[in-house]
Amino acid sequence: MRDDRKRPSLAAPDAWRRRALLWSAPLATTAAWLALLPRSQAAAAETCPEPGISQADYRAYLKAFNARDMDGFTRFYTDDVVFVLGEREPVHGKAAIIDWYKKAWAKVREHTEVGDMISDHGGLAVELHTTFTAIEDWPDFSTRPLLKGQQVQRIGFAHYRIRDGRIAEVKTAPHRTVAAPWITPSKS
Repeated sequence: MRDDRKRPSLAAPDAWRRRALLWSAPLATTAAWLALLPRSQAAAAETCPEPGISQADYRAYLKAFNARDMDGFTRFYTDDVVFVLGEREPVHGKAAIIDWYKKAWAKVREHTEVGDMISDHGGLAVELHTTFTAIEDWPDFSTRPLLKGQQVQRIGFAHYRIRDGRIAEVKTAPHRTVAAPWITPSKS
């Protein structure tokens, strides 16, 4: 049975007014917060006694990381650093992180480049472009099993909390896989 009743379209003026009302309050609140943001950042910078980490230092950290220089990249860590890798259990302490990477790097070669980076007195947020190349089969690689020779390219994010000029906490989250054996390239 066909229903011939006239249904309101999304383009109807009343529908747009309802949408505008629904969105106006949250947008006004967001705009108010954004207007306050520069003052809030300036106030926080004035009151925070802890130094941050420079972008040049972060790039030196990443250069040592890419070179697999354990002493080089972990010198930027506090002794009680915490490493949170997505859904996995956090890794506590510099020595535990070194052990974690020794195991991971026995299975995969990892190279990371910086995308966007934002830093302030207490932290650093970075977009990371990482290529993983399997040195041997890794059945429990973070996304799917990875076979020797296979390569995965991913974009992810890392947030670093800084204490006394060193990295006290690293939290990472994947964003998307750009290339992998299980991804079929699009035909554009």
